[in-house]
Amino acid sequence: ARELYAEILALVEMAVEEELAEARALLDEALARLEQARESQQAAIDELEQLREEGAAGVRKALELAEHLLTQASVIPDLAEAHLWLLEHTGYEMPAVTVGTVESDSDGVDAPIYDAETNTIVVTNDADISPSVLRHQFGHAALLHQTGIAFLEDEAALSSICESVSEATAWSEGFASFLGQATLGSPFYQDLSLDFSVDLETREALHGDLVLACNEIGETVMLNVAATLWDLFDGEANAVPDAVEDGLSVPFETIWECLDSDAPESLQEMLDCIGGDLEEQDSELLEEVAGENLGEEAG
Repeated sequence: ARELYAEILALVEMAVEEELAEARALLDEALARLEQARESQQAAIDELEQLREEGAAGVRKALELAEHLLTQASVIPDLAEAHLWLLEHTGYEMPAVTVGTVESDSDGVDAPIYDAETNTIVVTNDADISPSVLRHQFGHAALLHQTGIAFLEDEAALSSICESVSEATAWSEGFASFLGQATLGSPFYQDLSLDFSVDLETREALHGDLVLACNEIGETVMLNVAATLWDLFDGEANAVPDAVEDGLSVPFETIWECLDSDAPESLQEMLDCIGGDLEEQDSELLEEVAGENLGEEAG
């Protein structure tokens, strides 16, 4: 009986071991499938996360592009008007100035600025761009195309308009300011983003609530250059009101022709060219008007 019991027990143990082995195999298979499912789930999650990131990046890129396009759309019509004004007053079809945009925090970009190499006015995509600011840059472009005088890398900010700078800077900045305002038909330059304004007729300049003292004399002062050119321009010849009625009004065509023929590099060179085409009485007025703006005797 003991032998039979031992034999039965051995058979039972064998059966149990076989069942346990089969159960372990089934459990291992289940665990393997579970791990495979977990890995597949993680892969799906990773793929979804990648798609989400790509989608978010695409949305950001689309929004940035839309912002740039909106900025360009806001300034291009104003720039087109400046081109049209120049064409109507001179017959000169200047190469079209384009508009480029950069992020407001772009390193090394002090926008808006005229890029002579690409004939592009670069603006930041979040700037409140005043017509005066845009057309000032257009003035730089016109000066370059007509005379070859490019925007200088060391140009002074217009907030320094009452200070003495280099003769080249004063001429470049002063002419750009004058031409920009001529295309607008107003002597009042305003930069909303800097809270800065200047009236080329009255010579009053404001930076916020601060009234800037404009007592420097000579043609190395940007305001003196711009104000002199404005006083030559305003009046009957160009159908622009002359608040001080100085009696002198030089057709813009004459100013433009002097740019073309003499390529002046200073205000005095421009005055010499314009004066050569005037009658004696108007030539005397020219010297008087220039002297009042320069604070010294012109010529």
